[in-house]
Amino acid sequence: MYVEEEFDDPRPPSTIRPTLFIGPPRKLGSPLLEVMVEISPRDITVFHVMEARQKHLDRMED
Repeated sequence: MYVEEEFDDPRPPSTIRPTLFIGPPRKLGSPLLEVMVEISPRDITVFHVMEARQKHLDRMED
């Protein structure tokens, strides 16, 4: 699994920089997923989940 904290600017109206996770789906053999979340002291908000795009897969190699 790949994790990058504060990888992008906050998405309005939020003021929290999102964290990017890239990892395996539940079904074996399916494509990797990218998941973006906002992590605050009291909450975790998942606001984006989709098949991992190449631009984010490239981040894993840097």
